[in-house]
Amino acid sequence: MVNPASRKPEVKLRYVVLHHTGIEPPHFDLMFETSPGSKLATWRCPQWPPKPNDSFTPLGDHRRDYLDYQGEISGQRGRVSRVAAGELQSYDPSSDRILVALDIGTQISLPKLK
Repeated sequence: MVNPASRKPEVKLRYVVLHHTGIEPPHFDLMFETSPGSKLATWRCPQWPPKPNDSFTPLGDHRRDYLDYQGEISGQRGRVSRVAAGELQSYDPSSDRILVALDIGTQISLPKLK
């Protein structure tokens, strides 16, 4: 999990957690801004809220539209529904892992995107 002393963003960075269904396996996508107005860095997780040993799979960056979107995804790729959204309380990409703390009290250590 994340060290609470991690860096607090100088500006507010938004995040969203989407439940992605209609595909196998259903999963949750954690998406967040890495800078104001950036595309969304995204990781897949099998459940939400995550448990300490859950695996987060890095995915490619996603469009900012997903911060507010819920519904069908084009190309018959399922549907997404929001389960959490807000602002990052801390964001620290400086180590070998990305450390984030969400405003709902969840702290996560993520593998870096490739």
